[in-house]
Amino acid sequence: MQKILAAFDKCKDSLAAKELCILAKKTLEEVGQEYLVDMVPLTDGGEGFVEILTLQAGGEFIPLCASDSLGRKKELVVGLCELEKLPRMVKGFLSLPDRGRIVIIEMASVVGLAELKRKERNAWKTSTVGIGEVLKYCSTLELDAILLGIGGSSTNDMGLGALSGLGMEIFSESGDLLTFPSPETWSELAEVSIQKMVSLPPLKIACDVKNSLLGPTGATHQFGAQKGLSSEDIVAVEDEMNKMVQKLGNCFLDAEKNSSDEGSGAAGGIGYGLGLVYDVSMVAGFDLIRTWF
Repeated sequence: MQKILAAFDKCKDSLAAKELCILAKKTLEEVGQEYLVDMVPLTDGGEGFVEILTLQAGGEFIPLCASDSLGRKKELVVGLCELEKLPRMVKGFLSLPDRGRIVIIEMASVVGLAELKRKERNAWKTSTVGIGEVLKYCSTLELDAILLGIGGSSTNDMGLGALSGLGMEIFSESGDLLTFPSPETWSELAEVSIQKMVSLPPLKIACDVKNSLLGPTGATHQFGAQKGLSSEDIVAVEDEMNKMVQKLGNCFLDAEKNSSDEGSGAAGGIGYGLGLVYDVSMVAGFDLIRTWF
């Protein structure tokens, strides 16, 4: 009997990794009974990230409710895993202790592009506030690290929404609090306060995108179109993003320097924003999967 391994990642806006594996297994076994098909759904940080990694590590799922990228409440799960159950290679790759706990979060399940109808996709209006809400909940757990997969996002807000969800206060020139910051409200930002922000353990962000935040190969120019931006919108959002980096420079010493970091443009700059306040390190999604299984 011939053994076959069905190991698929998801197809964007189509089938999930698990669905593809099941389809391949069913098709091959219908063709001939001489095939023995094993399934290993894959993920590099996008859809399926929590389910695939948590099941492989023998972890548990925690149900939560958070805001989607348009501010509507939705249900999701995060994965909680014991470090003792992770392969030693994973702990070495992520610089984790031998014992403790790690939570796994999937950006796509909170503010994912696939969660929106095509007519709803508009990166002027979408925000990562929900990611901040999930991270804030995780701050109440006894954790040694947080693993965040950032593929498949619908946002391009530099992670400012996430910082807001974590307690950063963003004020307009008139003193109003902006509770759902998105690129269309950036021009109103006059002042920020981080006094009420919660503490987080080290954040490990899984992603294979190496683009920096700004410029022709940055977040907006490379990924804005798939998030609902027209050619004119892309130019305008890029201009607003440049201005926002300058504004943030008044509050965070490394704001301008960090915008050139490799991977700072991934998922609309979520790692850039979180890295202004927290201990963030980017890890290659493919290498993570290679060591996890």
